[in-house]
Amino acid sequence: QLPNKAEEWEIKQLILDDPPIGGKFGDVKVDVSPGPHWPGDTVRCTLWGAHPRNHLQRNSSFGTVWRWQPTNESDLTGGGKWQLAADDSDYDTMFHWKREGISASL
Repeated sequence: QLPNKAEEWEIKQLILDDPPIGGKFGDVKVDVSPGPHWPGDTVRCTLWGAHPRNHLQRNSSFGTVWRWQPTNESDLTGGGKWQLAADDSDYDTMFHWKREGISASL
């Protein structure tokens, strides 16, 4: 199947991306501040990534937010599991891209 005009434009617009020196894509540059975090809190982190046009994430997500759901709410040190809390389609999540140096991205 031939690409449509929008896909052709996207392909032509690809920008060179490299991971940071000594690192790899997905590494954390600035981690989330220690919790706990409550509904309504603003939580930020910065990851080494790539220009979003280099991988369009069709039927996927640029970013997800996960929360730890303890097995016993009164004992946060016990077992539990991670649950998806939001993704980049959620109103309260934001995705920002910027170039760092010549070819690394945040």
